[in-house]
Amino acid sequence: MWSHDGERLYFVKYGVSPLTPTGIYYVTKDGERWGCVNSEHVHWHAAVSPDGRWTVSDTGPGGTRSRIVLTDVRNGKSAVLCEIDRWKHHPGHPHPSFSPDSSKVAFTYEDESGFLRVGCIDIDSVL
Repeated sequence: MWSHDGERLYFVKYGVSPLTPTGIYYVTKDGERWGCVNSEHVHWHAAVSPDGRWTVSDTGPGGTRSRIVLTDVRNGKSAVLCEIDRWKHHPGHPHPSFSPDSSKVAFTYEDESGFLRVGCIDIDSVL
């Protein structure tokens, strides 16, 4: 995913990669600089906040549950925002993303009745 300012591309090197460490990475648009943002989790899908401060990811792909993980791009520290059941039907991956003001994270999950729902977390309330 491109950063909103167009300067960096963020991507996930999946846990199945033979090249380690795996995790969330970035590369600058000129290809001159790159780095690992976080490798603590088995990141699956990732998005960067509009203000460029955070990434949010879901974990997977094994099992039926995912964690929603917030990571500070500046220092790589991460926090698990919640753990949810993934919807058993495609596209049941949580695919977290940010609100336009970078203050909230939205994602999909399966509720206790088996229905697809949308969750939203105000990140200020968990930091």
